[in-house]
Amino acid sequence: MNLKGPWKYEWLSYANDNATEHVQSGTAKMPQGWQSLFGNRSGRVQFSRVFHQPSNLDANEQVYVVFDGVGGDVVVSVNGVNLGSKSNPSAPFGFDVTPLLRPTNKLVATIDFKVDDGNDQPGGLWAPVGIEIRKADTG
Repeated sequence: MNLKGPWKYEWLSYANDNATEHVQSGTAKMPQGWQSLFGNRSGRVQFSRVFHQPSNLDANEQVYVVFDGVGGDVVVSVNGVNLGSKSNPSAPFGFDVTPLLRPTNKLVATIDFKVDDGNDQPGGLWAPVGIEIRKADTG
């Protein structure tokens, strides 16, 4: 299940920390690159999305939040629990969220991204984020 559609975002800090800049917040359809959302502004933004607990899970199934691509340094949490961080991940990654699930859940990805002149590397949540149901590894 892809978590497309509206994500909320909120600027937490700007790279140049200019006091005349104001905190921005809003919603954006994801996936979408940092530059298309924010232009050449570098900083830290918190992206959040609510999702519902998958139904009809078998006892041997686990629920993962999976990121296909993130530009920048990211810290991920679900329902206020820190799942971990990645620094400029070059490959898809995910976290088992099974024990944290509630009927309604909040996924938060806080991303630090610096826009470099001449670097066309996409930033932010430029690739799909989704929920995957996987069979538990019974070893």
